[in-house]
Amino acid sequence: MSESGRPVTPSQEAEKALNYIRKRKDNMQYGKLRRAGLFIASGHVEAAARVLVVKRCKQAGMHWRHKNAIRISATLAHFRSAA
Repeated sequence: MSESGRPVTPSQEAEKALNYIRKRKDNMQYGKLRRAGLFIASGHVEAAARVLVVKRCKQAGMHWRHKNAIRISATLAHFRSAA
């Protein structure tokens, strides 16, 4: 269904998807970015962040409440991203 409540044909859906890609083709240069050695997904960053947070929160003698760990992680991320 379209926003007007009318049925949408498969060709209209396909055209909508193609227009989306056409508008953003300059942003989709994945091969070029990979050849430059850059990551094109956030998985590496998310995994690194998860490892660092776990390492920080599970040091000997540390006891963290979930909400406090989230707050300190957000604070550290803010200051480190501003550098």
